[in-house]
Amino acid sequence: MCRYYENADFICGTWINGIYCAGKTIGEVEQELIAQEKDSTLTVVDKNGKEQQIHAEILGSDAIRYDYKPELCRISAGQVVGNWILDTFHSVHYDVKPEITVSREASDRAVEKLKCVMQAEQIKNPEVVILKSEKGYFLKNEKEAFLETSKVKEAVYEALLNCEERVDLRETGCYMSLPYTEAEQSELILWEKVEDFQDCGIIYQFGEEQVAVDASVVCDWIKLDEKGQFVLDKEGNLVFDKTKVKEYVARLAEEYDTYGGVREFQTTRGDVVTIDGGTYGNKLNQKEEVKYLTEAFLNGAKEVHEPVYERKAWAQGKDDIGDTYIEVDMGEQTMYYYEKGTCLIKTPIVTGNMMRRRDTPAAVCYVYEKQKNRVLRGPGYAARVKFWMPVKGGIGIHDASWRDEFGGEIYKTDGSHGCINTPYDAMEKLYERAEIGTPVVMFY
Repeated sequence: MCRYYENADFICGTWINGIYCAGKTIGEVEQELIAQEKDSTLTVVDKNGKEQQIHAEILGSDAIRYDYKPELCRISAGQVVGNWILDTFHSVHYDVKPEITVSREASDRAVEKLKCVMQAEQIKNPEVVILKSEKGYFLKNEKEAFLETSKVKEAVYEALLNCEERVDLRETGCYMSLPYTEAEQSELILWEKVEDFQDCGIIYQFGEEQVAVDASVVCDWIKLDEKGQFVLDKEGNLVFDKTKVKEYVARLAEEYDTYGGVREFQTTRGDVVTIDGGTYGNKLNQKEEVKYLTEAFLNGAKEVHEPVYERKAWAQGKDDIGDTYIEVDMGEQTMYYYEKGTCLIKTPIVTGNMMRRRDTPAAVCYVYEKQKNRVLRGPGYAARVKFWMPVKGGIGIHDASWRDEFGGEIYKTDGSHGCINTPYDAMEKLYERAEIGTPVVMFY
C-alpha cells in the first residue's frame, strides 16, 4: 500500500473542497478543483432591481484563472505517506480558496454587453422632461441616477476577483446624480404639481366591478394650450379642465348604461340570443355624477363611490340581470325562474297569439308590480286571475284557469292577448318567490 502512495501527494482520508484526493497528485486535484469553478455565474443587479448574468462562457475560457497549487502544496507537505494505515480510519476535510487572476479586458467587455450599460451609453445628452403615457404623465429623469460605466467595470472586476455571486450596482455606488440646469429645475417643480394633480383615489363601483379614476384618467383633466403645454394660473398652478370631467362621465355611461340597449343572453336551451330594448336596465344620472366627481376630485377624496342613477336595475354593472331572474322562452313556450343561479321553477306557458298579431314582445323587462285577485280587461274581454305580475305596460305574467293545456304551439293560433299565461300551481310558486324588480328576459 505504501507503494500506492509513493507517487501520490495526498494520503487516504484526504478531502479538499468536497473532492476525495487519496492517491492523487497535486496536478490532478487542481484540475478537478478548477473544473468546479467553470459553472460560476455573476449576477448583476441594476437600479430597477433587474438582473443580468455574466457567465464564464461570456468572459471566455482564459479570462479567469484559478491557482490552487500554493494551498495544495501546503496541505501535501503536512502529510506523511507512511501514515496511510492510521489515516485509513479517519478523514480530514480541507476548504481552500485559489489565487485568482482575472483578465481586465475580458471583464470590461462583458460589462459593455450588459443591457443597463448599453442603454446608459446611448444617452448622450441626459434630459429631464415630463412625458405622457397611457398610464398618465411621468417624469423622465436621466440625471437622477446616471450609470457610470467606469464604476460598473470596477465593481464587476472586483466581484470576479473575490468570487462573489452577486453585485448590486446601487450598493457599489455605480449611479450618480448629474447637476440640473435652471430649466430642468423648473421642470422638476412642475412635475411635483402634475404628480399631485394625478394623485386621485376615487373608485367607481358598478356591481361587482370597480373602475379607478386614477392618473390614466385625470391626466386628461389638466388644461393644455394650443401647443400642448400645461396652462398655469396667476399663482403658477395647473388649471383644471372641467369639460373633461363631463366627457369622462359620458364615457362611463356609454360603457355601463344598459337601459334600452342590446343584450346577449345565455338561454337555458343552450344558445345565446340577442335581445334589443325593453324597460329594464341602468342609466347613469350624468348631471349628478359630473357634479359629484368635480367636487370629490377638487377636495382630494379617496373613496369608493356608487353612482347616482336615473334608472336603477336589479343589479348594476355590465351584467345587470345577475343570477336571479325570470326567463320566458317563447320559442319553446317554457318559462324558468332562477334564484341565485338555481332553477326553481320550470313550466310550460302560452304567450301572445301570433295569428292575430298579438305576439308577446321580445325584450328585457322587470316585475314592476304584484297583485292578487285582479280582473284583466281589454277590448271584448274580462278575465279574472288570482296572481298578476305586470312586466311591460299591460303585459304581465298570470295564471289562466280557463286553459286546460299549456306549451306546444298553442300560442300560434290560440294564444293570449300578449300576456304570459301560466299554470296555476307554477304561478302560485312564482308569485311567492319573485320580487318587484326581478328581471324578466323574454325572447323567441
